[in-house]
Amino acid sequence: PLARPGARVLGVEDDAAVRAPAVARIAGLGYDVVEAESGAAAIEMLGRSAGAISLVFSDIVMPGNVSGFDLAKWVRANAPHLAMLLTSGYHEQAAGGVDPARADVKVVQKPYGNVELANALRTALDGGSRFDRAR
Repeated sequence: PLARPGARVLGVEDDAAVRAPAVARIAGLGYDVVEAESGAAAIEMLGRSAGAISLVFSDIVMPGNVSGFDLAKWVRANAPHLAMLLTSGYHEQAAGGVDPARADVKVVQKPYGNVELANALRTALDGGSRFDRAR
């Protein structure tokens, strides 16, 4: 699917070696991308400029006290108009004990291909993963 015109994605990943190619892939699909190195940094950025972001694409497992699930909870409470998409290379026990299929936000399993990523981003942006539409 084609990228949604004018959409800006916030890519959140603690590992720079994983974040750089993920951000490049998203940009290669036609999206404007900004990045954050942690859930806490993402929340700080969103607190300042949530209106400039269309979708948050975050890893689930990150060091510190803000996981991808915690970030999704923050988005639900503070910016429910944003689309949210999570990703993880771990099974549910390593991802905080939450079964991704039962999460209230879509989880894309790593490794993902470009078509899978493009479909997930577009579906989320078209309303499939927005908290204000899920209610």
